[in-house]
Amino acid sequence: MNKVITLSDGTEVECYSVPPYMIIDAQRKVGIAQPIPPEQEVMSAAGHIEKFPYDEDSDDPIWLQYKESLAAFEAASMNFCNGFMWDAGVTRWRTPDSKKWEIDPPKDYVLPRPLQRLEMYHPCVDARRVGYIKYALIKDPGDNGKILQFLYEGDSLSSSEVDGAVESFQD
Repeated sequence: MNKVITLSDGTEVECYSVPPYMIIDAQRKVGIAQPIPPEQEVMSAAGHIEKFPYDEDSDDPIWLQYKESLAAFEAASMNFCNGFMWDAGVTRWRTPDSKKWEIDPPKDYVLPRPLQRLEMYHPCVDARRVGYIKYALIKDPGDNGKILQFLYEGDSLSSSEVDGAVESFQD
């Protein structure tokens, strides 16, 4: 479902509430996979090898390597999700001085140098477009919050809207 959000400067931004499964599918497609927790092998009294999970506070190098891999996965996942939400969720915009809806930044827009060096977004995310939306188009933190809330949560229904929908099914 799309919604047009009017920013404090009069810019209109059309947003799409990105479903969580779309983000998960996109993560899989680009190869961001959560590491599998290792198990330790222990010889039982009967002589067979049994596998057990490591304790959270283990200092075993295998467990420590897994925790590093998990932290790297979480960082890559958050980085990808953030960029993907803005790229997929903001469908188009129109500034107050323009009648035309835009989907791409102006040709002369350049991502600020510090952000160019940071390589903030996954390569499959249009970093220039996301940078324009986040740093040039949206200048007010309150506007940023309104858009983020819609991207992550969609439109919330009021209790009267929910009651009305329930009643329509009871007829």
